This record gives sequence, C-alpha cells and structure tokens, in this order.
Amino acid sequence: MFEERSDVKSMFEQFRTVEKQDLGTSQSLENHALLVMNALDEAIANMDDPEYLIEMLLTTGKSHRRFDDFVPDSFWAIEEPFIQATRESLGDRFTNHMDGIYRKTIRFVLEVLIFGLKNNFEESNTENALPAFGSQR
Repeated sequence: MFEERSDVKSMFEQFRTVEKQDLGTSQSLENHALLVMNALDEAIANMDDPEYLIEMLLTTGKSHRRFDDFVPDSFWAIEEPFIQATRESLGDRFTNHMDGIYRKTIRFVLEVLIFGLKNNFEESNTENALPAFGSQR
C-alpha cells in the first residue's frame, strides 16, 4: 500500500523515512499492519452485532482525529490490500461472488470509519449517527 500511496506513508512518523525497499522488514510497519488487520477482523467477526460494530467503527474513526495529517480519504488506501489479502487467504475459494461480498464489507467498514473521523457523535446514540452507505465510493 505504501509503495503506491506515498501520501499515506508520509502521514506515519514511525515509517515515513523508511525506504520502499525496506518496508517489508520494518517492525513498525508490521506492528501497524497487525493493528489494522485486528481491527478489520473484529469488525467482520461482529457483523452480527450491529450496535457494537457501528460504535466500534465510529470510535476507531474518531480516534484518528489525533493525527494532524490524517485525512478521511486515507482510509480508502486499505481497500485493495484487504481484498488482495483475502484473495490470497481464500485461494481457489475466492470467487467473483466473494470479491463482491468482501468489497461491500470493506466499503461499509471504511465508510463508518470515515463518518466517525469527520463527525461528532455520542457513543451512546449511534442510531442517529449513521451515514448513507454507498455514497463514498
């Protein structure tokens, strides 16, 4: 992702100076990737609990406000790497239908994260804090 999106890489102080050829061995990058994948895993694992899922994603999006250089569009940089990782993980089981399902899933997750980043909301009242999904991409 950072090889293609240097704008996103430059937002991360811990590896903004790491050369592209060294990204694969960066412990900081590996730690951050693990955090991101764990958050995505938690989101997918909780799709059957919409209240928890929405609140978790809104809170995670909101938490990114502390980063001065972080812009909402940066969340979209994870879409294709997520699809690629899913494709590699599922192997032959990854069909065009699965591609559609996982794209809808990651887009939903990213739209809620972006909404949380951009908007104020009360954690106890997420019902009225939801965006119109499908409008971002």
